Amino acid sequence: MTLGGHVASTRRRLNKAGPGGQLRPSHREAGVTAVEISVVLVIIGLVAISVYPAVQDYMELARVKGAVEQVASATRAARQYAIGTSATSYLVTLTAGPPTTVQLSCEAGCPGTVPNDPTETLVNGGALPGGNATVRFGRLGTLVTDSTGAAANAATSVTVQYVSPGNTYYASRVCVSVAGRIVVPGYTSQSGSGPTPPACPA
Repeated sequence: MTLGGHVASTRRRLNKAGPGGQLRPSHREAGVTAVEISVVLVIIGLVAISVYPAVQDYMELARVKGAVEQVASATRAARQYAIGTSATSYLVTLTAGPPTTVQLSCEAGCPGTVPNDPTETLVNGGALPGGNATVRFGRLGTLVTDSTGAAANAATSVTVQYVSPGNTYYASRVCVSVAGRIVVPGYTSQSGSGPTPPACPA
């Protein structure tokens, strides 16, 4: 635009000014239109709809992870107690319930003072589809089969499951090797029925 054109444009705007010489904003300067707002809201809605399933799945997976980690933590604690107290047998007792509970206790060869943690309810509605379970450790932190401290010749595992309000089943397991190594191999999910959790490492 030339200088003369700019001056003419400014003069026309001043002529349209309101009281006090203030310029009234044009329609474009006044703000966004209702159509523009509607488009933005539609875009936000579409993004929310596309993201919601992933967010929901993440939250449900976090719930089963919490329950599985509770069992794994209790199992690790029992092994450490067995080593620390030189108990013949220190065990984790899992009761299917409901409610599903976890209890640590010294079974045999216990010293005068031994930690016995209170019974805890499995968090987030975690369940034991395989029923009640017991994991025993001897004084060396290895698996044992009974209160005499007889060495186990096979690994063991405890399956933990969570069912979402949408009837999706999430499952995992806490694997314990003969040597006492404790591993959570991963998680699986399936709609409508319980999935087979990942296999324990060899």
